Order: sequence, then C-alpha cells, then structure tokens
Amino acid sequence: MKVRIKVGWDVKRILPLLVLVVITVALGAMIISVVSSENSKAQDAWNEVLKMDKETAAQARQALALVDRLERVRNDYPEGSEEADALQVKIIDAWPSFAGRGSPGQVELPPAPVMRKQLKFYIGRG
Repeated sequence: MKVRIKVGWDVKRILPLLVLVVITVALGAMIISVVSSENSKAQDAWNEVLKMDKETAAQARQALALVDRLERVRNDYPEGSEEADALQVKIIDAWPSFAGRGSPGQVELPPAPVMRKQLKFYIGRG
C-alpha cells in the first residue's frame, strides 16, 4: 500500500478562497476609509466650533474691559457724561446682544453685574 501525497496547489479549490479574501480586504479598506473620512469631517466641524468659541471669548474680554471702565465712569460721574455715552456705544459694538434695550435713539444697557456675568460665561467657554 502506497500513500501518495499530492504536492502542489489545486487552483480550482484555492481560487474561490482567494477571491473571497480579496473582496473581504477591499470591503474592510472601504469601510475604514469611509469611517476615517467621517471622523475627519466631524473633527473639522469641532475645530470650527472651538475657533468660534475663542473668537467669542476675545470679544467678551474686550466688552468686559469696557463694562468695567463704564462702571468706573458712572461712579465718578453719576449724573452722566459724554465718555459714558461713548463707552455704551463701544460696548454695543463689541457685544451686540446688549443692544435693543431702551427707547429709539437712546442707548440703555443692562445693569453692569448682569453684563459682567454674561461676559464671564463666554470668556469661560473660550
């Protein structure tokens, strides 16, 4: 009794397995590419949000300095002054959400503690 061991590749048996491996690898690469692309888009969007937060924080710092200066001027001149009026306009230019209060033609800002609290919130986010 002789035992024969066949040496070599049987192409008819190996070819379907090879095709299956190639398709599996191609699908895996495609899935990795799609996930990587989506992750990159999400990261870019998050970076844009962080950039806007930093810009908002910079504007809030500028407005906070103006609010502090306005409060000092109001304490020095309780009856009002041109400098206080100019500072109010600068505050609205720096932080437009404080505008819209008061009658037309007259600028009326919220109280300084309210403005300070809102501005510090935005500074903390940046």
